[in-house]
Amino acid sequence: VDSVIKNAEDSLFSLTNETDDVKILTPTEHATSMLETMAKRLDKKSNGGIATSYGGLNRALNGGFLPGQLIIIAAKTGMGKTAFAMNLMRDVAITLKQNSLYVNTEMSQEQMDCRWMSILSGVPHSNIATGNMTDEEQKLVMASLDRMNNSGFYSKFEPDLTMDKLMSFKQKTQIILPILKLFKIIIIN
Repeated sequence: VDSVIKNAEDSLFSLTNETDDVKILTPTEHATSMLETMAKRLDKKSNGGIATSYGGLNRALNGGFLPGQLIIIAAKTGMGKTAFAMNLMRDVAITLKQNSLYVNTEMSQEQMDCRWMSILSGVPHSNIATGNMTDEEQKLVMASLDRMNNSGFYSKFEPDLTMDKLMSFKQKTQIILPILKLFKIIIIN
């Protein structure tokens, strides 16, 4: 038994001395870190994440999306994945101006444009899609372009998306929140 304990201690000691990448926290370091984390949470009243306009979602995420998260939204066709993902993008990329990537696997750019014009302007989608807009609606759509222009919204059309391609997008960009169509993906950087 003594030799097993001695071997374990020696292994642990050599592990901590072999590389600087391995950091074993002491109980005091844990307590200090916990105190700092508690102070951050009390100060921010959240997990430091990016909140959405969905209160229930924010509560489920303990305050919002965290950097580095990958979130997949999956559902049958017609269940509202696109609307939900676009509203998340509006919250994060347009309102909060956090760089975010929407990976579109289904809709044409023109279809996406019509959806975004409707979301940002409040003009009914059918009016935009048919071009049947009043002068006032046209002004609202034009005003919404500035919100898009000054946002953190990025998009990519990728009908043959693979996980490798998605991770490549994330590595090549400074994107915080990718959202994907069909199985919607959100990555917070």
